[in-house]
Amino acid sequence: MIKDEMNDKIIKEFVGLRTKLYEKMHEYVTEEKKCKGIRKAVTENAISHKDYKSVCLRNLKKGKR
Repeated sequence: MIKDEMNDKIIKEFVGLRTKLYEKMHEYVTEEKKCKGIRKAVTENAISHKDYKSVCLRNLKKGKR
């Protein structure tokens, strides 16, 4: 059986860059960010969803996976 970790919330968008470095956007809470090794205040205030997406798209253009 698979555990429902989102408690029936629908994930609208997910950007995963590495292990323990991702962001989820779902319907009730706008975004949930995880950046292991980065202080929570920096993650909440300085890093946006646009930053996650730009890094992901830049890596795709360079051919990195």
